[in-house]
Amino acid sequence: MPDTLTISTADPDRDAADLGLLFAEMERHYFPDRTPDPDDTARKVGDRLKALPGCRVLIARVGAAPAGFAASTVLFPSDGPGSLLYLKDIYIAAAHRSAGLGARLMKAVAQEAIDLGIDRLEWATGGDNTDAIRFYESFGAKPMHHIVKFRLEGDDLRRVLRDD
Repeated sequence: MPDTLTISTADPDRDAADLGLLFAEMERHYFPDRTPDPDDTARKVGDRLKALPGCRVLIARVGAAPAGFAASTVLFPSDGPGSLLYLKDIYIAAAHRSAGLGARLMKAVAQEAIDLGIDRLEWATGGDNTDAIRFYESFGAKPMHHIVKFRLEGDDLRRVLRDD
């Protein structure tokens, strides 16, 4: 009998260790030169979930094994007084890919938005990530070519605070 897939809202205390494993794997996946410590990552993830009340994480398990997660946050305002759910990351552990788990997590995120009374879900992916683009388009999502995404980080972020 195959292991059961479960998706639940992550609890910072109960799920920090499993999320630490998944976040560390994701970091190694996208940044192969990095070697994050799962225990340190677990502590940071747990601390962030406790400190940032708008941060939402769904964790997927196959049996007892952590298999993936979706991290999102509610943004306000959106189109006037409305709000949107922004999906920051969806990640499936290498051992659990190509088994439909990504689709199940996307549906769970969509359900979460609807349960919150939100009728808009947004996210971004790399323009060269054609597999992800096809995956998202399979749900009916449309690329937003009219939006330009910006980022400030590190010294550039701190430079904003300096006087002219």
